[in-house]
Amino acid sequence: MKELKRLQAKFGSAGFTPLGVNLDGDKNAATNFLKQNRHPWPQLYEPGGLDSRLANEFGVLTLPTMLLVDQGGKVVNRSVHVSELEDELEKILR
Repeated sequence: MKELKRLQAKFGSAGFTPLGVNLDGDKNAATNFLKQNRHPWPQLYEPGGLDSRLANEFGVLTLPTMLLVDQGGKVVNRSVHVSELEDELEKILR
């Protein structure tokens, strides 16, 4: 998460915003996780795990998953790793 915070600081003015999505089946568990792990970006809760609407819509097969989505909502990278994210952002946000 430190790397995401660094990249948000670097690319935020260019439009990069991480978005956390919690697919936990138990909303209390999700809430407790967020209380213990504060992040400076928006967090969504979508119950249902890998069977949830969002997981199906974006083709999420494993958790955790990191997708790179452009400002139009198009998934531009389905398997980006945090170590590759800076290079990907530089390509996309030019």
